[in-house]
Amino acid sequence: MQDIDHLALAVLNTPQVDAARRDLEELYAADKSAQWPLTRQRISAAVGEYAFAAAQSAASDPARPMLNWRNAYARRHAGLNVPSGRFGTDNPDNAYMFIGMSGEYSYRIDGQLADHPPCIFTYSLLDGDYVRTSHIKTQGLLGKNDLVVDADGRFTITIDASPADGRPNHIQSTPDTVMLNLRETLADWTIELPAKLSISRTDGKATPPAHSVEDMAVRAASYIREGAPFWALKFHHESYEKIAPNQPQPIMSSAKRLGGLLTQFSSHGSFTLEEDEAYVVRVDPFDADYVGFQLADAWMVSADYVDRLGSLNNRQVVADADGRISYVISRRDPGAHNWLDAGGMDMGGTTIRFQGLKDIDRDFSGAFEVWHGKIADLRSVLPAETTWVDAAGRAEQIRKRVDSYRRRERALLKE
Repeated sequence: MQDIDHLALAVLNTPQVDAARRDLEELYAADKSAQWPLTRQRISAAVGEYAFAAAQSAASDPARPMLNWRNAYARRHAGLNVPSGRFGTDNPDNAYMFIGMSGEYSYRIDGQLADHPPCIFTYSLLDGDYVRTSHIKTQGLLGKNDLVVDADGRFTITIDASPADGRPNHIQSTPDTVMLNLRETLADWTIELPAKLSISRTDGKATPPAHSVEDMAVRAASYIREGAPFWALKFHHESYEKIAPNQPQPIMSSAKRLGGLLTQFSSHGSFTLEEDEAYVVRVDPFDADYVGFQLADAWMVSADYVDRLGSLNNRQVVADADGRISYVISRRDPGAHNWLDAGGMDMGGTTIRFQGLKDIDRDFSGAFEVWHGKIADLRSVLPAETTWVDAAGRAEQIRKRVDSYRRRERALLKE
């Protein structure tokens, strides 16, 4: 991971990427979302995040497979200041690992589950990289219930162009294979951790010469110009803003949205908020093992989720007496425990994800109840049993959040 981040930083600081960033900033500034003052102020940061994600993708080499923690928050590791590279409304509960792959080679992944593994995890072989293209097909998938592990939680995954022929944990690649996407969903941040993983090639073929930084920079610049406008402009406007703001869209399979996660159901939406307003969404979690609710800005960069409350999942909330979860979205702290912090955003997107549903053919109508009004009126509309926190309680909630995220970070960086 250290090597690929070194390469990505070298790619990031090139004239080709600088030029693509300027072009993207101009494109965002001309978009209708930029009419919102706070949203316009977020353009430079959002473009910077996409640029680093593109640099990481461009630095990936299927002939030299490396684990790459992507779509992630900024971190310091091995003497590097690694910037954030979030895009496409990344899930804050996911530890995303990406490995560039090709059907030309054979791979072996060795892993060991943590004592408290993620509530959900999926290893998906894809024919595209989300930072490059919007249209992705899943070629093969191993989920938590599919993975064969030994008594100590160890496992081996093989990936090559041959059928499994009785091999457990095998995914068959094709000539169109581009990458393996590892999503490990951590619901209880205080105990759950991603698996320890290593990757190697097993085909014995000669390794071709490495690409130059200039070649990688050319690729990264093309990813910025081609991929970012789709996510932040076309997809946001046509999906998140498909209906009027401040109401979630009906739940549907994520797989129907551009080759999303096959085992997930989700709801998109948008919000617009004045400083004194709140938007309440009461969510029926049904029988899902995991329910996550997050905010993102109009450029599809997740709201700050480490030292602020840009997301909350079903293990981090206090449910209502009837089992529903009342989320309160506002730009300033309303005092409700289940607050989603929209500070710094006057408009943006909402994503609600459901994983581990026992009945995927159920009727999802009635999943949401919504209210939009003044923060001053919240106590009259929220359930009587709503948990409220003072400034000290909020500080403690965030302190635990930061500590828990750092546990995840140390595990992924093997520190």
